Amino acid sequence: MARGDKYVCRTCGQEYKYCEQCLVRPIPHLGNGFCSESCSDIFATLSKHGCHLATAEETYKALGNLEGKTFTPAIQAHIDSIKPVKEPVVEEVTTFIKKKKWQDNVTQE
Repeated sequence: MARGDKYVCRTCGQEYKYCEQCLVRPIPHLGNGFCSESCSDIFATLSKHGCHLATAEETYKALGNLEGKTFTPAIQAHIDSIKPVKEPVVEEVTTFIKKKKWQDNVTQE
């Protein structure tokens, strides 16, 4: 996607320029919408999942560590949808109630 002489990465949303040679020679995927090879790889990995060629677990493992990286809302939503769901930890709590003896304090008249 182009904005004037800058392009916007499809994966992270960062604006970038590519060199004049890249504009003249067709480049398969790096010059076609991605600011870096890393963004191109992330997009390709998510595309495999979107086409049902990889499971969510395989895709998430293939993406590796994504800490600190920013993505476009669509890419972030896709990543969030494949994150493994952590089961909440349920702790069994046992409480002991001391039983009081009932004493009949009712007086008979």
